[in-house]
Amino acid sequence: MAYTPNEFNYQDSGKLFEPDTVLPAQYYATIQKGHQQDPERRLMIAVLEDVVACLSVNPKQCSRRQRLDFYSAHYWVNAPTQGEWIFSFHNICETLGFDPEYLRRGLNRWAKRYENSSAARRSSRESPRYKPLRLRAVF
Repeated sequence: MAYTPNEFNYQDSGKLFEPDTVLPAQYYATIQKGHQQDPERRLMIAVLEDVVACLSVNPKQCSRRQRLDFYSAHYWVNAPTQGEWIFSFHNICETLGFDPEYLRRGLNRWAKRYENSSAARRSSRESPRYKPLRLRAVF
């Protein structure tokens, strides 16, 4: 095996530690860009907002689609696999700086407020299709 001398040039070693050239537009773009403006973070915030909106309906007094959204959001919040995929509840909370267990407990408590409600189902007379007639007095 032949010996090859080290081709490192000590005169060029100073260039290793020089700062990279950055255009002013690139420099100011990194300063002005906040954490909340990242598209991934905005998408994660939108996912959490959608979960809150889906859990805010009463599953016993809504349409079938809203009921399916309610139960799928409830399953997503309480999913048994935590952190396996990028948009899991645990990963979104960690990325946005929320405590996932605290938020999960709060969302579950909020979703359970309809379980013990006295108006479990509307009767057919209370449904919008069968509105009672309002009689007005005419003088």
